[in-house]
Order: sequence, then structure tokens, then C-alpha cells
Amino acid sequence: MFVGKLLECFTNTFLADDCWASMDRDPTTNRLVADPKRFPSGMAALADYAHKRKVQLGGYSDIGNATCQNYPATRSFNRTVDYTEVDANTFSEWGIDSLKMDGCNPINNTTEYWKTYPEFSDALNKQSELWIFDFDNLTNVLINRTQNYFCLQLAR
Repeated sequence: MFVGKLLECFTNTFLADDCWASMDRDPTTNRLVADPKRFPSGMAALADYAHKRKVQLGGYSDIGNATCQNYPATRSFNRTVDYTEVDANTFSEWGIDSLKMDGCNPINNTTEYWKTYPEFSDALNKQSELWIFDFDNLTNVLINRTQNYFCLQLAR
């Protein structure tokens, strides 16, 4: 009933925003891991559940070394490891339909946006699904989705 009312009032997309992840990546695969208390069956199971109800599932990450609430992000906490490809592949394998990419902790303040957002877009382009990629905390970026890739127009 709740899902039906949500669809009536708002949208057909549920966004698992910040704090969905565990504080640590999987030590073997380096993949993000869902918080076992909040999402005990994991994100792939949540995506399956949503899709069976005709709801899309949105994911969340950050281009820096931590999300706004200090959960793991695209770069390692010490900024030495780039998880862009791993994360894009993980979100895709889970069946995530869209991704909100925040910018709370970029490596070199806003100048890093011009490098890391396109890198993540490129990583998503390598996946087999169409994506809606939301650049959060970044103004003057226009996204045009065309077939199976994104065209970024960076307005300066």
C-alpha cells in the first residue's frame, strides 16, 4: 500500500540516499557493501523488490573520499585508491537504475569536479544499462542521455 501511495503522489523512483552503505568496503573485492542492519538482504535484493513493484531504485555516492555523512565514496579515505570502475560495475550489477553522485568531499575542492564527474560518467557508459546520472552539488552541468551513453556539456 505504501509503495502505491508513493507512486500516486510523487514518482516511480526510490533513492537510497546517503548512509545506505556499511562504513567499510568488502575487504576482498573492494566493493561497497550495504549496511547489514538497514538492508540485511543487500542492494541487489532491494533493487529486485523495487523492480517487481515497477519502482526504480536510485543509488548514492560521492566523488570524493567520503560521502556527506562520511561513508565510503569513490576515492579511499586516504585518497590513494580510485574506486570509480569498481563502484560503477557494482551499482550496475545490483540493478540500480539511477545514481545521485554528490560532491561533498572532492579531492581538490571544486576543480576536481571537472575531472571526477566525467570519469564516473565514462565508467557508467561501460555498463550495459542506460543510466540517469545526477550530479549533485555541481551547477552548470547539462546532461543529455542519448541511447547508451551520456554527452556531458560542461558549461563554464
